[in-house]
Amino acid sequence: MADGQLVDKNILKTLVPPNALNAENFQELAGKAFVEELPAGKVIFTVGEVDRKTTYLLEGEVSLSNDSGETSSIRGGTDAAKHPLANMQPRKQTAKTK
Repeated sequence: MADGQLVDKNILKTLVPPNALNAENFQELAGKAFVEELPAGKVIFTVGEVDRKTTYLLEGEVSLSNDSGETSSIRGGTDAAKHPLANMQPRKQTAKTK
């Protein structure tokens, strides 16, 4: 998918919490949710950052790490990827594409 393209509504319906929104709020979100393709090694957000964004992984793999050195990975298409990546603000983890 190309950068700047709206997220397909069928994909958006599989994500949590968009799948629980009423029709009006869902349509509003669908008009604002964009796909962004990132190369491997790109940092999406870092520990301590406040960006007021909700990020989902649709395809590929992302590594999450915290200040303690703990790391985990999330792959697109899994149950974990249906939820926002490290959604707390300020960010508690750094997300980097693999």
